Formats: sequence, structure tokens, C-alpha cells
Amino acid sequence: MKRLKRVLCAVDIREPDREVFAYALAMARRSAASLLVVHAASPVRPLNEGATERVDFLRQLRAAAEAASVDTRVTVQRGDVAGVILLHAAARRPDLIVIGGGQHHGRRYRFSSIAERVVRGGPCPTLVVPEGPHSAAEPFENIVCAVDFSPASHAAVHHPLRLAQRSERRLTLLHLV
Repeated sequence: MKRLKRVLCAVDIREPDREVFAYALAMARRSAASLLVVHAASPVRPLNEGATERVDFLRQLRAAAEAASVDTRVTVQRGDVAGVILLHAAARRPDLIVIGGGQHHGRRYRFSSIAERVVRGGPCPTLVVPEGPHSAAEPFENIVCAVDFSPASHAAVHHPLRLAQRSERRLTLLHLV
């Protein structure tokens, strides 16, 4: 099983995305991987709207990565958000994409359309981090991997298996009929 060499972290300029970044940073640090932070600026809003906050937020993320001794590159690009993330994933060929995925509503979870497009169109496994309190210091207690016995599913199971073995966590394979 190959180790992670590149982790792509897609962030928006919102507080919950600090947690998304923390997961990506923890994964990159554990694997001695490089970290590519991508912020896709929506074309719906002017690029200069929130520019100061964007620069400050991304500077803080870069400083955290440098403090953790993780080689990091930060990119800002304007365009369709999911499209920009997928473009960078295709060009940079990461081993893992980490993205925020939506919000908890009581016992239900609402998946964001951007995360769904990235999961469906991405060239590699994608870790979707839901909003809410988590700890990226020990990111995985239990790992669930959905399988459908296709060749892609067979190939994808190696990544969570490696994570489970490395951190001595429990892996559950889930197949629904």
C-alpha cells in the first residue's frame, strides 16, 4: 500500500474550514506528505469582497502548516468552486482530497453539492469532514468504508485499511444490498 505523498485541502474562508484544514494537516504530517491548500473564489461574488479576511485566513493556515513542518502551497483561483477543486486535483494528482461536507441537522446530515461533486468527480479518495466538534489530533476512532465489490471499490479499500492499520483503529466495510 502506498503512503500519502500529496494531500489537497479545499477550504472556504469560514471558521468550520479550520477543522477541515486541521484534518488535512494531520494527514499530511503523519505521512510526511506535501499539502496543497486550494481556495476557490466563487465568480458570483467580486474577488475583492472579503479579500483582507481571505488573505489573513490563508496566512494563518500557512503558518500552522509551517509550524508543523509540512511543505505547503496555497492557491486561490476564481471560478466554479467544485470545478476549481477538481481542476487542481487533476493537475496536482493528490493521493487524498480533504473537503468540508455540510452540516449536521439533529440526527441528519446534509451533504453539500460541492462536496458531492468533488467526491463523484475526484481522481482519488476524498475525506469529507462534516461541520461540528471533532478532534484532528486523533482524526480517526472508527473508519467506515462503503463497498460495492466493483474494481474501483476494491482499489479504494486499501486507503482506509492503511489508515486503520497505522493508527490501530477499527475498520468497518459496509455493503448494502
